Amino acid sequence: MYEAQTSTQPRGAESPRASTRRPQRGRRLAAEDRRDQLVAAAMPLFAHRGFAGTTTAEIAKAAGVSEAIIFKHFAHKEELYEAILEQKARQAGTEKWVAELKTAQVSGEDLKVIARLMTLIMDHSRQDPEFLRLMFHAALDHRKLMRE
Repeated sequence: MYEAQTSTQPRGAESPRASTRRPQRGRRLAAEDRRDQLVAAAMPLFAHRGFAGTTTAEIAKAAGVSEAIIFKHFAHKEELYEAILEQKARQAGTEKWVAELKTAQVSGEDLKVIARLMTLIMDHSRQDPEFLRLMFHAALDHRKLMRE
């Protein structure tokens, strides 16, 4: 026969066993660290699928967070995409590229300028394959960002 179990704890208090069944939450990251984590999780997705082909749900899953966390740090998906493109451009040293190309442009030899640009891009893409894919996706799918 069934016997009722009595508890000595006040109503509403959790037993020690109940608290062990609760999923463990990850440690809370500082805002800058969380942004870096989201950028790192989104980067390969955008590189392989482009802006339109990547959802915030996929990014959240890859980062192990909720979509709300993404929107807490980035107002919209485009802002996250911009952060990735800016990071990749900084890592590639594109500011130096622009300075070098402006100097070369003065010579008026357009083919040399284009050849130098292609050399810079291809050399860097060997070190960072995502770079070229992101730049192509940005140029083809998200032209507004490339103009800025």
